[in-house]
Amino acid sequence: MNSLFSFKAFLSHKYEHPEVNLYFFNLFNENAQVQFELDAGKGATNVTRLERMIRDADAFIGIYPFLGKLDDADKKKQLQEQSKYFRLETELAVRARKPAIIFYDKRYGEMLKPPPGFLGFSFDINEITGEGESPNRENFKTEIVKFHELVKFSKAYEDRLKKERNRIAVFTPSSKDGVNGYTADCIESITSILTDKAEFEVEVIATRQVLNIKQLRFLDKIDFALVDAGENMMQTGIPAYLHGKFVPMLRLHFQDDDADIIGPPLSNSFLYGGIETGYPKDIICWNKKESLEKKLKERLDRLYSGYRRINTPEQAMEYFNSAAIKDKSVFLSYTNDDEAAALEMITSLKKRFKIVFNYKDTTSIPGSEPWLKVIFDRIAQCDVFISLYSTAYFKSLHCERELQHGVTQKLNGKKIVVYPVKLYQGEDLKLVVPEYASFIQYTRKYQYKGMDEIVEDIMQKLPD
Repeated sequence: MNSLFSFKAFLSHKYEHPEVNLYFFNLFNENAQVQFELDAGKGATNVTRLERMIRDADAFIGIYPFLGKLDDADKKKQLQEQSKYFRLETELAVRARKPAIIFYDKRYGEMLKPPPGFLGFSFDINEITGEGESPNRENFKTEIVKFHELVKFSKAYEDRLKKERNRIAVFTPSSKDGVNGYTADCIESITSILTDKAEFEVEVIATRQVLNIKQLRFLDKIDFALVDAGENMMQTGIPAYLHGKFVPMLRLHFQDDDADIIGPPLSNSFLYGGIETGYPKDIICWNKKESLEKKLKERLDRLYSGYRRINTPEQAMEYFNSAAIKDKSVFLSYTNDDEAAALEMITSLKKRFKIVFNYKDTTSIPGSEPWLKVIFDRIAQCDVFISLYSTAYFKSLHCERELQHGVTQKLNGKKIVVYPVKLYQGEDLKLVVPEYASFIQYTRKYQYKGMDEIVEDIMQKLPD
């Protein structure tokens, strides 16, 4: 029996939708063994890391669902916000010229329509997450088989041209260019840090050299380049050349003053202006040698931290389900009369949040503990405070105390999501929300398909 064709793909996806991720993972593995490599590390986006990962993969696979409802006032804003990392990684894949396929939620429309050279197909989220067989499953499988054939040809070609990338290039402006930060001592420090971390040969290339055959041969062997992203370097054309050749770049910017700048706007908006995340924040801004050394070491630690590899359906199930759970805590305030609705909400919350406080379970309030103090402490520590509004809720003194404490946290400036949910239709005249909480609009449960959809809406309101 012939073994399945095996290849490594960079997976661009949204962690918070395990059902969609597993659906397509299983499709991809029906006639090939696809090993998904993904950037599961914590911390700020590291574009250099993503560039290296996509470059070293055999293919690029994008799975792009949309979370939340589309009838909100800021529809376009939500679409742009949720798709910004998708668009960043797609832009990287375009420059990498790898075989690529994207499955995207049809609600994104033209925003995520793949560029020429990509295979791309829209899907209906209800078809994938609903009960019963997916009507387009066979169509998706047909296109995935075509994609596997493209990867097979591409991989065979790339395997014949295997390159040893064991060098790092350093491009910085000199004092002759009017940038005084890159002294000989500073360059020596950069070289030493790079050599210690990567154990590769490091070569400093003067900006006034001419790009010739020798330099082109060298650039073909580099693992990544360290490049200043200031105006002087942009004028040399070096960043644009490396960008177009998809040479991973670790970007610096010397700031000739003591201003505490998080990140300067990139000089070349034509290259970088179309992507609103990743590039500007990933620049190492510095004005003293000590700050450069510290930030460079931190960036290299992130660059060389391990990747997550998914090889089997069991690993996929474990990862996608765990990745959907936020390491945040939720306090659920409800009255005993509404326990059935509360239990439904708790079931949905536990799919997405690590800690869900429920005063009726046996673990939220340990035995012998002063329960009222525990409740107020948990509200003070939580990231999300949810109150289930009903006429019974506002007849409960304990519920009102909890609500007041939750609202107070928000008024005191804490980054907390206060999310009231009105449970029952027709209670508008009977439901009297206290004045201290009236400025927070409640959500109407009966306007959603279920608690899962409400929890997805809560996820969208979490602060970054």
